[in-house]
Amino acid sequence: MPINSDNIKKAMDTFEEEDFVTSKEILQKEIGSRRDEWMQEKLGLTKPLGGIKEEEKPKEEDEKKKKEEKEEE
Repeated sequence: MPINSDNIKKAMDTFEEEDFVTSKEILQKEIGSRRDEWMQEKLGLTKPLGGIKEEEKPKEEDEKKKKEEKEEE
């Protein structure tokens, strides 16, 4: 899947408006997603790269804290 040129244009527009942080975030997201797709294709993976979803991270941290609290008691 090629890089989305609309997102690149949007990043350039926000850069011209001197919103550098947003421009950087858009570019990082676009490049990162393309990199992951390329690696998935080259490695022949069936599942997409990306690791743990953001929604799952807090749950795991809560479980770790609960285990630590139980061990301390």
